[in-house]
Amino acid sequence: MSNELESYFKPSMLEDPWAGLEPVSVVDISQQYSNTQTFTGKKGRYFC
Repeated sequence: MSNELESYFKPSMLEDPWAGLEPVSVVDISQQYSNTQTFTGKKGRYFC
């Protein structure tokens, strides 16, 4: 049973997958988000 479980659940899964990544600044994310939001929002609001 334990061998079967280990084949599905590896110890590496417990490690933080984001540990090695550089943090993305919130400004970049919010800018990207607002750009797509305003684009689709205007389309929906004025052209629907």
